[in-house]
This record gives sequence, C-alpha cells and structure tokens, in this order.
Amino acid sequence: MSATDPALPQQDRAPQQPSWAWAQRFEERWIPTEPLPFHRLLRGVPRFSWWKPLVALLLGGAIYFSLQILIGLGLGIALAAQGPDSLPPSRRWSAS
Repeated sequence: MSATDPALPQQDRAPQQPSWAWAQRFEERWIPTEPLPFHRLLRGVPRFSWWKPLVALLLGGAIYFSLQILIGLGLGIALAAQGPDSLPPSRRWSAS
C-alpha cells in the first residue's frame, strides 16, 4: 500500500505534543533591551539566571579534569604494558 492509497485512514488531527515538560515546544520571546557591553550580553536573553554561568563553569571544569585523569590513566597503562625496555636508558629505574 502506498501513502496515496485512499484505503488508508486520513489523519486530520495535528500531531500530539509530548507530555514531558522538557520536550515541549518553547515559545521564544525576545525582550528589547538597551545596548549592552559584551560581558553583559547574557542579561538580555530570556530566562536568564545568575547561577547558569556558574553551573556551566563547574560542569566544564569537572569534565576537563575527568578527561585529564582518563587520558593520564590510559597513557600510563599503555606505557606499563610496553614494559621497562620501551623507556630511554636515562629514564629506566635501576633495580640495584
């Protein structure tokens, strides 16, 4: 059956909106403001809250440090798997 087949029921109603609050469409409203300097531009955005930049900074820092730890662990494991002979002679630990 094709999509143009008259035997198929017609859907005259609009698609349903999702019931979750985070998935619903948001009506954008622009608030006219006076010209702002660059460092204060976010204050002209609708739904601005003072804590959102702080959360973004903390989240970015947490992601950065966790990625640094993962990369360091990965490189450490890769170097340990190669054995002590993979290091240059000046960097080898002496067993004596």
